[in-house]
Amino acid sequence: MRRTAREYVATPALFVLLALFLAGFVAVYAAALGAGPGARADRDALESQAAWQLGVPGPLNDLLGTISVGSLGLAALVAVAVALWRRRPDVAVAVVVVLVGANVTTQVLKEVLATADPLALDSERAFASAFPSGHSTAAASVGLVAVMAVAPELRRATATIAVIYAVGVGIATVALGWHYPSDVLGGYLVAGAWAAAVAAVLGLRHPEPSAAGLRGFAAPAMVGLVAAALGTAAVLLDRAAGEFVFITDNTSFVAAATLIALAGAMVIAAVAAQLDARRDL
Repeated sequence: MRRTAREYVATPALFVLLALFLAGFVAVYAAALGAGPGARADRDALESQAAWQLGVPGPLNDLLGTISVGSLGLAALVAVAVALWRRRPDVAVAVVVVLVGANVTTQVLKEVLATADPLALDSERAFASAFPSGHSTAAASVGLVAVMAVAPELRRATATIAVIYAVGVGIATVALGWHYPSDVLGGYLVAGAWAAAVAAVLGLRHPEPSAAGLRGFAAPAMVGLVAAALGTAAVLLDRAAGEFVFITDNTSFVAAATLIALAGAMVIAAVAAQLDARRDL
């Protein structure tokens, strides 16, 4: 069948996404775990102890409490049930592979990078057993498998909820002093890489793509873009008027939270959009 101009071949794009996520992971590691400005900003954001300054450690701890082995198991069961209800056993297997693969990969990387410095960064930060963040990997992977499991007509709403949850968990880990911002970005990229890889393999089983557009995923992408715009505007206003004491004292945290929101939204929206370009997935 001849493809029209409106048809979008998703599988090659998913392999490109996989490559970008892997390259991004290495770039984040190199920038934040070295000795340059990225590492300094990373430390400043963590040391802000923003949760206590804002008076919200309790709610943020409750949010992070939703991440556990039990909750991941429950997420897997629900995603598998939804995929089987759609009569998609291949997707049921895929969501389990993504959840297990992403979270095991993060735990292995944490152990490996705690005792090795593959890029010879010569930084104490490189040996901390924190990169990438397990909580952020878990939150992003749960959101991504939800997007994979649901019917195509529900993907956009599911992706938006997934972004809000993953971004909330990521920012909470930094605000509570559990993780550096780079740890969160690394966790998102691990989850995104697994989702892109598994979805690409699934797509190879379906040689003909369906016509689809990417505009429908403006909503999840806008979560990050709006957060980035608000964070940037707040910093600029504070620089101009000096009215926001918290921002003045915690510019690195505000910038990190803005970057986390943007990165989380882009990773999930990018994978979701490519899945939607293949309505048979």
